[in-house]
Amino acid sequence: MRSSIEERWKFYIKDRVFVPPLPLSLNELKQRITTGVASVDEDMLRSVWTELDYRTDICHVTKGSHTEHL
Repeated sequence: MRSSIEERWKFYIKDRVFVPPLPLSLNELKQRITTGVASVDEDMLRSVWTELDYRTDICHVTKGSHTEHL
């Protein structure tokens, strides 16, 4: 269940942090990560929450059977 949501989040932040020119210091890297996380808007959070809610429902309906393919 978590792989799709986690991957989306990871790539969203990664695409905002590792853009040329790459960060030259740890402080610059931290600032880019902070800025990337701060750029997450309400629509994106709602979308992730909706998907998580759907997947949770699937787990309840299937009584926790293997649902990694979703």
